[in-house]
Amino acid sequence: MGRFSPRACDVFLSSHFPLHSWVTMSAIAPALRECDRRWMSRIIVETAGCVVFEEGPRVHFAQRSTSALAIIAFVLGLLTLITATNGGLQLALALSSGRGDALLGAVLLGLAALLTIALVTAVRRYRRVRAGAVDTLVRMLSVDRDRGALLDGAGKEIAPVGSAQTRRTFQIGSSNRALAVEWADGSVIVARGSPFAGDVEPIEEILTACGRRSKR
Repeated sequence: MGRFSPRACDVFLSSHFPLHSWVTMSAIAPALRECDRRWMSRIIVETAGCVVFEEGPRVHFAQRSTSALAIIAFVLGLLTLITATNGGLQLALALSSGRGDALLGAVLLGLAALLTIALVTAVRRYRRVRAGAVDTLVRMLSVDRDRGALLDGAGKEIAPVGSAQTRRTFQIGSSNRALAVEWADGSVIVARGSPFAGDVEPIEEILTACGRRSKR
């Protein structure tokens, strides 16, 4: 099914109904836009590097890894707090009792200011990535709820959804588990849990609700 965007609605009406008044066009366009909104992507959950969103009867599981940016922001925030605290303490001691190092305090506060700029940049980048359109993401797996079918990233049917199962697997270098979906002829990891990116449990719950069996 094709999709009408709000802009496409206006272009379509203007080109096909040139004699209609703008009042008539304004009355028709909202109905077409409402039809478009019913087929627009709606994010259900985003965690563990996986974005789950639906388009009509299909639920898509796409990859959007933000853990690296989250780790960078956390480290920058921690360093900013440490340097600013120590810099402020050195200056306070130097001004109050002369026991602190005013030069060191000033240097640390200057470093904290630079770290703050880097932190703000990292947080903004993180938010931009999270706010990006899901239509451009790489889809790892999809479920067609009307057909009860499991689809690959290209939309090709690979198995009945009831024959697949989820399994939590170990990750090298992380105490958190990854979540794999397995079927007769293959498997794919759809989410990788981490302290910064989140847990895989919400993804597993959605997969189970779609008809897959859970095997931990």
